[in-house]
Amino acid sequence: DVSDAKDYDDALKKGGAHAKGTSLPDTNGSIYIFGHSTNYTWNINRYNAFFYSLKFLNPGDEIYVFYKGKHYDYKVAEKKIIAANDLQYLEPNFSKKQLVLQTCWPPGTTWKRLIVVAEPVSSSISAL
Repeated sequence: DVSDAKDYDDALKKGGAHAKGTSLPDTNGSIYIFGHSTNYTWNINRYNAFFYSLKFLNPGDEIYVFYKGKHYDYKVAEKKIIAANDLQYLEPNFSKKQLVLQTCWPPGTTWKRLIVVAEPVSSSISAL
């Protein structure tokens, strides 16, 4: 629950967090996952900077998601920096299937947000 700081702080200590109310890989709509970044490589473990390397993704790069024993392939469509209070990507969006990844920008701050939007590569899903 992104409106409950305690709830998402606990989740972010373990890694990334799936925003409540957004879709999952096996459903239609927008999946929203967020995680910490950090400004220094030596702080990655200290802050569980799950999305430290998100800054290296670019349009055309592939992202692989494993969910409930299935493999989902996505391709980065866009990457942008938005204001910290811009919540448009958190709005439920069932008009298209997409994966939205978010972290703080610049790394180690809370000034802005880095957003990576990826679209499914194909409808084929393989079991593991």
